[in-house]
Amino acid sequence: MPLYDFKCPCGKVFEVFRSFHERDEGEACGCGSVAVRIPTASMISGDYPGYVSPATGRWVEGKKAHQEDLKRSGCRIYEQGETQDYLKNLPNTRKENEKLLDIAVENAARDIGLLGR
Repeated sequence: MPLYDFKCPCGKVFEVFRSFHERDEGEACGCGSVAVRIPTASMISGDYPGYVSPATGRWVEGKKAHQEDLKRSGCRIYEQGETQDYLKNLPNTRKENEKLLDIAVENAARDIGLLGR
């Protein structure tokens, strides 16, 4: 059920939580008068916040566009716990990558003659 704004002749404005069918019925105010509904604009909220896709650089807004962007870029949403696992293992992954990089640099230096065989 939505919230509706009501205004009393005494000047008090308040919100009332009621069904759509009851929206125009008067509401009793604390002063004893009957308040009437004030027409207000509805709040509209998107189903997914907009963002710039890191994979494509395009503006993506809405759940459907988000899913299409993931599919187009070959990405997927992490399953529950994957982000935590990734962050937990990140220090080990960096160490392993640094070791592999050291080996690659050493091999390249040896191949071009900077290091002895």
